[in-house]
Amino acid sequence: SEPLFIALSLNCITLLSVYVTRPTLLTFIGSSLVLGFTMLTRYVGAAFLPVALAMVFLARSGRPTGRKLLDAFLWLLVAITPLGIFFIEQSVDGKFSDK
Repeated sequence: SEPLFIALSLNCITLLSVYVTRPTLLTFIGSSLVLGFTMLTRYVGAAFLPVALAMVFLARSGRPTGRKLLDAFLWLLVAITPLGIFFIEQSVDGKFSDK
């Protein structure tokens, strides 16, 4: 899982860097989903969340603060979706209580 984690981490950093220079919906969603899958691979990927949120918040300096906060919140929501789906699936199947 280590090579996959490193590849996903680098991909997330690359997509976030592209989003900062040329913000598009594709890089916005792509970077958040890639970080979500990074956290599925290794939970330590959650350490990227604060920095990534700061990058999303600071990426578009000309926007009002409320809009930048909304963008950061939506990015966070998309980023934690894969992990949330995994936790829900595990709790429904009862796999958490088997250990």
